[in-house]
Amino acid sequence: MQGISEKQELLGVLADALIQIYAMDSAISRTLQIVKAKGEAAAAIPLAMTQLFVAKAHEVVFDSLREMMMWISEDEEWGREVRDINTYYELTRVNTFSLRRKIAKHVLEAGGYAL
Repeated sequence: MQGISEKQELLGVLADALIQIYAMDSAISRTLQIVKAKGEAAAAIPLAMTQLFVAKAHEVVFDSLREMMMWISEDEEWGREVRDINTYYELTRVNTFSLRRKIAKHVLEAGGYAL
């Protein structure tokens, strides 16, 4: 068994995944607060920003976990472990191009990131 000092790269990947999960949770919580305070119509841009961020971060987290499994697993275990990770992976359709355009249009019209 390798010591923690020899697994710093692995711990870094895990830490990055956890940071992404925390950031998604924070973004969703903040956006829900905006929706509650201003209504869904007035919160359209924060909703779009959150959807875009969460869609991208979701992919980063699962890619990181798969990469981590590739690093720590034996060849014969890797397929099973990745299948285990993929049982938690849900592919949902998020049109990131439309979200980016919507956000960019708002930014240009507002002259900045005014929410």
